[in-house]
Amino acid sequence: MTILLKWKGQRAKMMDRDSFSAELDLQELVSDNPDLLLIGEIKEGAEFLVLDKETPTRAGPIDLLGVDSDGELYIVETKLFRNPDKRKVLAQVLDYGAALWSTYEDPEAFLHVLDQRIADRGRDLAGFLEDRFGQAEEVLAGMKETISSGEFRFVILMDEAPSDLKDLVRYVNRSSAFSVYLIELHRYHVPEQGLEVFVPKLFGEEVRKEVSRTANRQRWDEGSFFRDLEQRADAETVAAVRKIYEYSKARADVIGWGTGAGAGSFNPRFLSVAKKSIYTVSSTGRLTFNFVWLTSGRAKAARDQLWTGLKAIPQLTAHVLSPEKSPRFPAEEWVPVCDQILELLDRVLADVPRESASDSLEK
Repeated sequence: MTILLKWKGQRAKMMDRDSFSAELDLQELVSDNPDLLLIGEIKEGAEFLVLDKETPTRAGPIDLLGVDSDGELYIVETKLFRNPDKRKVLAQVLDYGAALWSTYEDPEAFLHVLDQRIADRGRDLAGFLEDRFGQAEEVLAGMKETISSGEFRFVILMDEAPSDLKDLVRYVNRSSAFSVYLIELHRYHVPEQGLEVFVPKLFGEEVRKEVSRTANRQRWDEGSFFRDLEQRADAETVAAVRKIYEYSKARADVIGWGTGAGAGSFNPRFLSVAKKSIYTVSSTGRLTFNFVWLTSGRAKAARDQLWTGLKAIPQLTAHVLSPEKSPRFPAEEWVPVCDQILELLDRVLADVPRESASDSLEK
């Protein structure tokens, strides 16, 4: 791939393709920049956290161990194309999954070990999850279920992916219960500007969409979502969630449903603004605005307008820290001002012309 970069008033300049000198460089890059793993494309609406590096198992250390906002665990292996073992990488990540599943028959034991490893970095597991996702209990419940079922998501990250590995990943996803994803990451740079550009490309997700997750994983819909909500929340919260759901049905182009083990969620997508959801509502009653997905074009403009509007609502100000961090509001904070939030959404969406998904500037 050739990439040209142009500054205003200057001629376009070709960027140089850069190589990674060691697999550790690739691992550290992804650990510091987890968005390169494209978790939002693998699983719509999911937020992601790298929990640990070099996590020990009987099969060897896992390069990166991550978790999403539903508590699903991701086993990430980084590999350079020039590594002679690259043809064995799929078997390697499956070995890691088997080792985790067989070692920790008691999920609490796994959480204890992980808590100890995180404590070595001056954190605790529950606090780490709380800081990233706004709550820990649901994520921990999902992690326990993932360990018990062995339904991990496997991600292989390479600087250059062999074509036979791409085919193998597609075949495994189509023909088995495994969820395996391959990311090819190209790095470019302009030395005199000190600029780096990363281009990740995902393989395997297009096949995974055609294959259902196993029956052990909850598949939410409108009925199951509201049944769960009604068991958890008071009548005022249920009414407010239903109001925002009906608003979403009337205005959104698509409503996606989460697959979380601990709680349900719905994710409205307004394609004139972005291909990803602007906000997520959980059956716990929590409302999240997904600022982390809204980073360019119309999506960024909508994000900035939402951020300004949310900060102007006194009951919400404490959680609206910056436009780069997704604010999460518990029911007791957002439910009393539900009508103000819907009015804000009306203003934001009114400022964006409705277009097809292909015309949206948020790719």
